[in-house]
Amino acid sequence: MEKIEQHRSVNLSNMFAMLMNDIICRVALGRKYGDDEQGKKFKGLLTELMDLLGTFNVGDFIPSLGWINKVTGLDAKVERVARVFDEFLNEVVEGHRRKMEEKSVGRGGEDRGDFVDVLLEIDKDKTVGFALGADSIKALILVSSLLFLHQPPHTLSILSF
Repeated sequence: MEKIEQHRSVNLSNMFAMLMNDIICRVALGRKYGDDEQGKKFKGLLTELMDLLGTFNVGDFIPSLGWINKVTGLDAKVERVARVFDEFLNEVVEGHRRKMEEKSVGRGGEDRGDFVDVLLEIDKDKTVGFALGADSIKALILVSSLLFLHQPPHTLSILSF
């Protein structure tokens, strides 16, 4: 609002990116991961992960030169990001499990389920014929986050147009 009052330009691309991030997180994870501490951690992890996905990994193309990844620190960075992301996703899944248990005991109010809740219900339902398991649930959350939170630049330019 201050920029409008001062007749300065407003970057709508950033605003739309934040809006899309908030909507997708709310639908998929049950809450917004905005500017609070956990939100900054989540965004930072996604950014690091996207950077790693675009990094040239010598060992993938020439296995005998895989030692170069250890020298450059790529292997250590990949392991660190994977470990921290796994811890973050464990917190999300366990938080949803606790919420579901409270709801089943009758302490929770009427709440609509999000993507994680649906995955946990599928995992709990034995009539489906298969169990997802914690690793599959975390993988699905990760893939959906990467697909929806890191929209291609042309999507944002269309929205801001």
